Amino acid sequence: MRRRPLLSASLAFALAGLATVGAGCSKPAPEQSQDGAALGAVTAAVTAATGYDASKLEVAAPGAQIMVKVINSPLAGRPAIEREGEAQRIASAISASIAGKPEFSGLLGIHVDYVTRNSDGGERVIDGVDFRKDSVGAFVPHIS
Repeated sequence: MRRRPLLSASLAFALAGLATVGAGCSKPAPEQSQDGAALGAVTAAVTAATGYDASKLEVAAPGAQIMVKVINSPLAGRPAIEREGEAQRIASAISASIAGKPEFSGLLGIHVDYVTRNSDGGERVIDGVDFRKDSVGAFVPHIS
């Protein structure tokens, strides 16, 4: 009869230890570790490269990538090649703005979405363009 309480206590102790180890090993996503100023600088770089008003952009850094959402761009109805060219300018501007900043050292990709958003908040993705960090640290278009 004494074995059950001892077994339960041992199991509880082991599970608590695993929870502690797991918590200590988890790395926060860049979005959690980057302050608003860092992403604000990225947004400013994108506005400078494109001429868009900051209210037409959403910039986030979930995981190991920066995601840019371009809302109601005039390019939404244009050929994809034009969006791809602008997305390349966006990725280049982001790359220059984050160079040497330790909060972006784990960044592996940049994703640019072109969306149309209507007045009730509904949106439709028109196009998405991905860039991956290559072996020398440059962000190059990813073609799948």
